[in-house]
Amino acid sequence: MSLESLLIWRCAPVLAGIKPASLVAVSKKDFPNAQNEIACLSESQRGNGVSFVTVCRCSEKVLVYVYRKDLLFSILLRKDVCDWLLLFGYKTDMTAEEKLGLLFSRLGCNCSVFPHEIGVFLGYPLEDVKGFVENGGQGAKYSGYWKVYSDEKGAIKMFDEYKKCFLKSESLACLGVSFSEACELLSA
Repeated sequence: MSLESLLIWRCAPVLAGIKPASLVAVSKKDFPNAQNEIACLSESQRGNGVSFVTVCRCSEKVLVYVYRKDLLFSILLRKDVCDWLLLFGYKTDMTAEEKLGLLFSRLGCNCSVFPHEIGVFLGYPLEDVKGFVENGGQGAKYSGYWKVYSDEKGAIKMFDEYKKCFLKSESLACLGVSFSEACELLSA
């Protein structure tokens, strides 16, 4: 599997426009030229609304944040999200770009420790992110692509949508479609 195919598969809900962002760990053992390939892919995708940021590089992997700016920024600028992020040092007058920059600086060079607020930046429902933080990850009503503390039925429905995207993207990746083609096909 190529790195492009891996990213198509792992970021399918983002490409489909139903999730604002994903975080993908890319093994340097499997993809020794990952950083250069990601930079090239990022450059080639500027016009399709999907952005890539390498947030961490360690000896074993590269951690890539893949996001749709429009979807992500609409979440980061919501009043309830801004108010909650205050607890973690994100000021209400910060732009969405500044909030993203602060998150990336907190990720630093540790590809395995994540700040609690990252769930919001991945598009998880705010109430579920709050529940995770308040309960230390324990006592969730349901666990799937994230731990659910609030709307279990809504989350299960979203998990089903994600699963459909992943299945479709797996087929596309096997066919060798490009990232741009996958964006188009998954969002149709």
